Amino acid sequence: MGQCSACGHEAAAGGELQVEQECKSPRFFLEAGSADVGPALSPGFKGVDSPTGASTAATIPGSPGEATLSETSGAHLSTALSAAGDADAELDGSPEGGCGEAALRDDEVRALFAQLRVVEAAALLEQQQGSAEGGDGGGDPGLRDDLHLHLEQLSEALDVLAGHPSMSALAEGAATPAMPERLLGVPLAGTVRDARAREAQAPKAKRDVLEVKIDLDGNGLLVDAFIEFFPDGSVASEWVATDLPIPLSYMVCLANEIDLLPEIAPFMVKAEVVKQFDTNEADRIVRIVSKPPIPFVAGFEQTSTSLSFDLFDTPWRGICLVQNNPKWEAASKDQRPQWRGCPQPNPFQAGLREIDVKRVVALARPSGERGELTTIVFSAKGDLKLPRSMIPNWLISWLAQQIGKFLYQRTLARISKFDETEHGERLRNHSTSFYSDLHRRIAEFVQRERQEERNT
Repeated sequence: MGQCSACGHEAAAGGELQVEQECKSPRFFLEAGSADVGPALSPGFKGVDSPTGASTAATIPGSPGEATLSETSGAHLSTALSAAGDADAELDGSPEGGCGEAALRDDEVRALFAQLRVVEAAALLEQQQGSAEGGDGGGDPGLRDDLHLHLEQLSEALDVLAGHPSMSALAEGAATPAMPERLLGVPLAGTVRDARAREAQAPKAKRDVLEVKIDLDGNGLLVDAFIEFFPDGSVASEWVATDLPIPLSYMVCLANEIDLLPEIAPFMVKAEVVKQFDTNEADRIVRIVSKPPIPFVAGFEQTSTSLSFDLFDTPWRGICLVQNNPKWEAASKDQRPQWRGCPQPNPFQAGLREIDVKRVVALARPSGERGELTTIVFSAKGDLKLPRSMIPNWLISWLAQQIGKFLYQRTLARISKFDETEHGERLRNHSTSFYSDLHRRIAEFVQRERQEERNT
């Protein structure tokens, strides 16, 4: 028999806690792409397809008796938000729900969280626990804390994206449900317009901005980049690359398998995961050591937090990557600084300049008729700890163009034989469902976008 981990109550004979929520579940998209969409998204992908609209049983690991969830693909954010209030799951053999129901609902939230669907996960948790700090509906307080941390990072990232010079042109698309204005007490910019209204209130100052146009392939595939220097010594870079001939699933794999980055960018001498958190695959602390061709500079080292968000069912319509500088804190002078229980790593090598990563935000969206292309909006700000006089405009422009073209060509070469590379092996045979879930989400998004276009 299955047993509740909180109170020890045993489930009905058969040992499973059953949940049936056809067409209402906010938990998963388990729908693979149709035959004309899926292959284009990820050539050679060996994910398991399921017919459109089919009901699929999914197991929540670690729940009492391996709780089985019967899912129907096709739920969107609005469905998730309305269904969350309706989420009184039927627990076979559990008297009046009780702690078994709270535990199972936490598993639903964790399942969404594991798929990077933080907005839906937070909405579901808020419905069951309330929006006040600490909640009032029981459940795991650590889960709420983790979601709150992610939402704070997402809130800042959306404000950054809204201020991007190319974001307005990318704001139009298929109709999507509005995002809640607040979740777990954190304000969220549901649209570009919402975030820009906030930005308009910020004080303006004289700006030191350099515009660089990078022709990636020599045939007009342009990256429009803006590099800005600030009086405090920090530097910001913003660019957009439209319709890159690389499927989003490959793009995510290239970014996620961080230890393989030096195979694409040789000037990165080390890329590693310092700490992997258990909320989802993308929640981690990473370190990158690079030695670009800058005169009189031995190299750079940066350690940053890294989070990702599935925003396909929101007006932002893509995958959002967010990186920031960890807030290292020591409980006492004798202790090593930590962040979320992870000790601050020792310097990789003496003489390297440590980059203070104030923020990195990237929004990647499938484009093209079949989702075979990817559009990326990128924004970063950090402190290189170099005087402005050491990096004149001509050097910045030259470096941006050379590095941009070099990375693009190396990436294309990698993609051309992707199935033969270690990246392809990890994409096909990952130890979790991270990539298969991502593939299905991309396919569903592309289908929805194409359907919306046919309807207009």
